[in-house]
Amino acid sequence: MKRKMVKIIVAVLVVFGLVCAGGNSYAAETKKKEKGPALQQLESAAGKKIEDVKVPDVPKPTPVNTNQNSGKKK
Repeated sequence: MKRKMVKIIVAVLVVFGLVCAGGNSYAAETKKKEKGPALQQLESAAGKKIEDVKVPDVPKPTPVNTNQNSGKKK
């Protein structure tokens, strides 16, 4: 009984491992997609590749005074 249970658990783990390994290789293949025609036209018109464009840093937000009693006297 115990051996049968161990064999079932091992089989489930092997199948799970194979499914995970197959999913990772599929995910790696989907990342290698070629750029579409619209993106290629945009890059050729800009003279740069999308990967080469640098986005400027966003400035840190300044705190806003939300004190409701700032102008009132008691």
